[in-house]
Amino acid sequence: MTDKNLLIGSIVTEFYVFLKAYVLRKCKNEQDAEDIVQEVMLKLTESYRKGTEIANIKAWLFQVSRNTISDFYKRNNHEYKEEVKVFDLPSDDPCELTAYDYLIPMIGFLPEKYAEPLLLADIDRIPQAQIAREVGLSISATKMRIQRGRVKLKELFDDCCDIDYDQQGNFVSCSVKITCTPLQNHLSSFQKSIC
Repeated sequence: MTDKNLLIGSIVTEFYVFLKAYVLRKCKNEQDAEDIVQEVMLKLTESYRKGTEIANIKAWLFQVSRNTISDFYKRNNHEYKEEVKVFDLPSDDPCELTAYDYLIPMIGFLPEKYAEPLLLADIDRIPQAQIAREVGLSISATKMRIQRGRVKLKELFDDCCDIDYDQQGNFVSCSVKITCTPLQNHLSSFQKSIC
C-alpha cells in the first residue's frame, strides 16, 4: 500500500462519520446521504491520484460535499436550497472548529451503553427499532438509553463548554472551557490534522 493510499484511508476514517452526519442533516435521507458521501470520497481519491494539492482537507471536504449535494439534487430533478445551520462550517475560517466538531467526541466520552445508541440515533439517524436490534435491547430500553444519553451529553456539554444563547434562548455559539482537558486535547489534535 502506498503512502497516498494510507493518507486517503486515514482521511476517510477521520472524516467519514462527520461528513455523513453533515450530509444527512442536509438531505434527510439515509441512502442519499450514503451515496453523496461515497461520491465525495471518490472525488477525494481522484484528486489525490491527479496530484491535486489540498491545503485544508476539512474545508475541501465540506465544500465538495455542499457542491455534491447540490449536483445530486439537480441530477435527480429535486429542488435543493441550502440552509445555514448553527453547526455548518464557517465560511470565513475553515480551520475554526464549530460546535458540531465537539459533539461526536463528546458522545465518545459517555459510557458506551449510552454513547452507542445515542450515536446511532442522533448522528446516523437510524430508527430506534433497528438500534434496539443492533444493541440487543428492547425498544423501551433503547429509548431510555438514548434519552439518558442525551441528558448526560447535555450535562457534559454544560460542564465542558461556555455556551452563548440569543435573546430567544437559541444556541449561538460555544467555546471549550480550559478545564475540559479531554475535549481540549482531542480538538487540538483534530485541528492540527486539518489545518
